[in-house]
Amino acid sequence: MVKSMLTTTDNPFNPFDDWDEWFAFDQQKNNLVHQYFGVDTCQIMGRYSPVTSDMPPIYAEDINEWTIDRICRVFETLGVFKKVQKVEKDEIETV
Repeated sequence: MVKSMLTTTDNPFNPFDDWDEWFAFDQQKNNLVHQYFGVDTCQIMGRYSPVTSDMPPIYAEDINEWTIDRICRVFETLGVFKKVQKVEKDEIETV
């Protein structure tokens, strides 16, 4: 399964591998997302994603993927956002 996350082009950290560092950088007020939008990347996702807490996880993942693609496409000319992906092993083991 491929998982996706939204990040900014100026953030040197990978949100999958270095979450704490990635999040700390994203919270700084002098990065691209704050300069253009005045909020952090998680707030941008929350603003544009229609995911709710009562949705089944598989639907939430699909909607998050769609939201990330939409944000990257809509704000492409600003050069602020990019999608990063990681391949994760399925949690179901075959016997």
